[in-house]
Amino acid sequence: EVIRYAFYVCSLIKSTPYALVWCRYTFFFALYPLGVTGELTCIFSAMSTVRETRQFSYPLPNRLNISFDFFYCLAVLAFLYLPIFPQLYFHMIRQRGKALGKPKTV
Repeated sequence: EVIRYAFYVCSLIKSTPYALVWCRYTFFFALYPLGVTGELTCIFSAMSTVRETRQFSYPLPNRLNISFDFFYCLAVLAFLYLPIFPQLYFHMIRQRGKALGKPKTV
């Protein structure tokens, strides 16, 4: 996040050093999967507690006549990483090609 927000600030003042552009579009190769792994680890570690305590869940019967189970919400969100993560990751790879240019072939 530090690199990304520094890049955004420099872009606003229209003075972005190439080193920052390179860092923005290169470090994500390792940092993005690491961040997703951390998020999924947090979700999976919280799921057992959420299931036992029913924390943030809203069971029936109630005045609104709706129910919400936070455990299943976490499960769905974790499952959504499967189709969404590759799309976002490959989008960043395409963006890197646009920002840094294609490597020249000899």
